[in-house]
Amino acid sequence: MSSNRRTMPTLAVTMAMAMMTMTAAMHMMTASSTSLVVEAYATALPKARQSAWLKQITADIRSQPLGELTDEDIASIPRIMKGWTARPNHAQSTENAVAVERLLKRVVDERAAGNKNAIATTEDYNCLLEGWAKSRGGAFAAQRCESIVRQMEHLYHEKGDDHVQPNLCSFKTMLMAWRHAEHNQPSKARNSNGHDGNDAGNESPAIHSQRILEWMVQLHQSGKNEQALPDSDCFDIVLQIWSHSSDENAPIYAEQLLGAMERLHRETGAAKLSPKTTSFNAVLAAWMRSKSDQAPRRVIEILSFMDHLYHNEGNRRVKPDAYSYSTIISTLGQQADEVSASKAELILRRLLKQHREGVLDWDLDAVLFNSAINCWTRSDVSGAFRYARSILDRQITCYEQGCDTATPDVFGFTSVISSCASEPGNKDRRQKAFDVATQTYQQLQQRSHEFGRPNHVTYGTMLKACIRLLPQNSKQRRQWVKKVIDECIQSGHVGEMVLSRLREATTHAEFQQLLRGHKKNDLPVAWTANVNERSSYRRGPRQNRRSAEV
Repeated sequence: MSSNRRTMPTLAVTMAMAMMTMTAAMHMMTASSTSLVVEAYATALPKARQSAWLKQITADIRSQPLGELTDEDIASIPRIMKGWTARPNHAQSTENAVAVERLLKRVVDERAAGNKNAIATTEDYNCLLEGWAKSRGGAFAAQRCESIVRQMEHLYHEKGDDHVQPNLCSFKTMLMAWRHAEHNQPSKARNSNGHDGNDAGNESPAIHSQRILEWMVQLHQSGKNEQALPDSDCFDIVLQIWSHSSDENAPIYAEQLLGAMERLHRETGAAKLSPKTTSFNAVLAAWMRSKSDQAPRRVIEILSFMDHLYHNEGNRRVKPDAYSYSTIISTLGQQADEVSASKAELILRRLLKQHREGVLDWDLDAVLFNSAINCWTRSDVSGAFRYARSILDRQITCYEQGCDTATPDVFGFTSVISSCASEPGNKDRRQKAFDVATQTYQQLQQRSHEFGRPNHVTYGTMLKACIRLLPQNSKQRRQWVKKVIDECIQSGHVGEMVLSRLREATTHAEFQQLLRGHKKNDLPVAWTANVNERSSYRRGPRQNRRSAEV
């Protein structure tokens, strides 16, 4: 056995030796043989070695005298460029895009030096565009993409270079770069013209991207570039940019753009221009984020129109999906009144009926139920807690019948407790609300292995229910305050919110006693170990973010 260990190299040693041999071979190879191993070598190496290799081979290509690249050298360049675009970016780094641009420039310079086989193609330029779009370099990267596409269009239309005709991929990648620019913008207000508040001369990404769409349509209609006709994805990208815009008129502009998309679809007869569910969803999201008083009415009207197109005209491309309904219910929750909460409840009831009948082609999820519960929590009407709890009960039933995506969570339970704490009715009504709150709290504790454990917001909201619903000096209040804080301490969720509620719920002496002699600013680490108050207790997959406590 000891002899085998001396004579047989380990797998790691063998691989290391192979890597050393390949690395040495690469330095010995002439540039003319580079293309034979580009793809295999780039993918075989660990990521750290891939980066070093890409840098070395790029430097080797660029160091060759102008006019002396071989056909194999030229053939290898697109693959090296793709290697750069496939490489992960580091913290908004533009390194990959710059490397691709240098390689493409070398091809252009090579042709200018007399090498007729060096031809930059649309695919090469698209690779460069992808590099800049992936760089997440904000407005700078988007502007660079636009400059490249306009250069391509100039070379194609004005200089007659058919090799670089911008195609749909070119334009779409440029629009994606502008979408990244919108997402990377600081959260600051823009004026009603859609300009950045700090510089009225700079158009917002939303307006600028829409101008690009108009340019694409003009290029196609004028016959200058038949490949410039946008498709529904291009419109969706711009609609999504509008849905994230802070412009107060964003939802109106988004609706107008959706209308323009439909008109262009009818005029051209191009199936690829037909609006989709995602197109409508972007408009719904724009209304949700607008916080406008008109938003609840408009999202209901848009849903009715989508239903009409789907049920009456048979247009399956616009069938409302989970995101549609979740966005609509979230928008209704912003209105904070009984009418909006009732509309949300009706929508949920309809979806539950369709789910039972097997009509839905998607599964109900926790976000949908949480949004509906939140509508009642925010409504501030007497008895709202009953409706909130009823929705949670239906969610639990849905889950127990096998719908795992509808699994209740701490957000829904806490929101129901919050609706109880907000009960404005008389003493009897408040006592009933407190009974529902305790039932909900205890159920979450008992089934925490399924639904998740209570967190600092749950405990803080339960203390809030004690404060608002029980008489100040009642025995029941003292018992429940002690129970909640003891369990909060045990779970490590004693944060600022809990301490604030506890101080409000007790006398000074009781406060000190419940903290077991510890100072507020010097609590045991175990008491606060699981507090994450920076999260603001927000949750919202698919962009529907909401707070459980109102």
